[in-house]
Amino acid sequence: MNKQRFVVIDVETTGNSPKKGDKIIQIAAVVIENGQITERFSKYINPNKSIPAFIEQLTGISNQMVEHEQPFEAVAEEVFHLLDGSYFVAHNIHFDLGFVKYELHKAGFQLPDCEVLDTVELSRIVFPGFEGYKLTELSEELQLRHDQPHRADSDAEVTGLIFLEILEKLRQLPYPTLKQLRRLSQHFISDLTHLLDMFIYENKHTEIPGYARFSSFSVREPESIDERADEDGNFSFEMENWEAGNEKALSELMPGYEKREGQMMMMKEV
Repeated sequence: MNKQRFVVIDVETTGNSPKKGDKIIQIAAVVIENGQITERFSKYINPNKSIPAFIEQLTGISNQMVEHEQPFEAVAEEVFHLLDGSYFVAHNIHFDLGFVKYELHKAGFQLPDCEVLDTVELSRIVFPGFEGYKLTELSEELQLRHDQPHRADSDAEVTGLIFLEILEKLRQLPYPTLKQLRRLSQHFISDLTHLLDMFIYENKHTEIPGYARFSSFSVREPESIDERADEDGNFSFEMENWEAGNEKALSELMPGYEKREGQMMMMKEV
């Protein structure tokens, strides 16, 4: 991990398609090395065109804020050197990568040969139980501060923090799970192979707490037996207690609810 450099990029733009004339109005990046943010970069960009009203409303970036800023060509070399030799990380990689690649090309630079990592895809893999994968949703789930959604500097910062959480989650996966993930990684948008190889090497002889290994699989260890279980481990379920607390709630939630002794008997047997 110590030799890895990740540059998390976010751009705000006048629209969705650089090929149709849409331009970057703000670009921001955070650099991650040795498991922490080591550098920050943020620039407003003069698009030399009017910012649509709905973009101004979404981002809070107005024509007045960018009219005295430099065009992208003025920062292209700095962006090129920032990315050179690094992973390109973004939340919805195709959008940010597409704009940066297009603008660099127009300025006379080729996008460095970066491997890419999409935090939307990676979040779906390592946090499968989350309800949503937008930046605002992920920041809430992970209890991360996100002050100004749809501003490139704030979005890049929180994306970087989410990415660090993803790396830590991957690092904690057991060896067999990492091997299975490695096998599937060729189908990902993200260039995850080298990172997985590193974690596989680190975890090959390590038993991850909370998991038990069976052949080529790892499963979570069973939770401790409930204190209400008997000496044989059988859980005692008091139907009378359940009925007292829930029958009224069921009646309110489901008009026409009817208590049926047969169903109660079946639940008790189960």
